[in-house]
Formats: sequence, C-alpha cells, structure tokens
Amino acid sequence: IVVGTTAQEIILPDGVDQIEIANWHSSADLYVGQNGQTDGGTWAGDFQFPIPAKQAKAIPLGRGPARASSMFIAASAGSIDVYIEISDK
Repeated sequence: IVVGTTAQEIILPDGVDQIEIANWHSSADLYVGQNGQTDGGTWAGDFQFPIPAKQAKAIPLGRGPARASSMFIAASAGSIDVYIEISDK
C-alpha cells in the first residue's frame, strides 16, 4: 500500500498473532501508532514509534481483551510504499 503523512488505519483480523511492516523508502521514516490517532486525520506525533527507511519491524500482538483491533501508520514525509504481512504463528 502507499501511505501518506495522514494516519491510515490497519484493521487486524481475529486470529492474527503478528504483523510485520516493511518501509522500503530510501529516506523517509514510517510512523506506527495506536493511541491518539484517527483514520485519515493529522498524525498525532506524541504517539508513535518509527520504522526507519529500508527497514522492517515484526510486532507481536497480544491476546484477549487487551489485544489491539487496529493500528495506524503514516509517512514522516511524502509517501511511502509499505509492505504488510499478517500471520498467526
């Protein structure tokens, strides 16, 4: 998918144990967050962790009522081609 600088929601299907997000942009960071974000809204910069350019991050998901049902991503600048893989271990 192509992600711009506004928050884009990723729905996490039931049964998914892990999501891997890859940022293959040459220089821009990809922001990942959950709290304080709204789909299509301006990115709330206090609630994020970055995935640097040309890197990927595997994120294990919890179980039960504490498990997130979605997360948000946004580009630090411009637009980024993002690759997402969801899996159950």
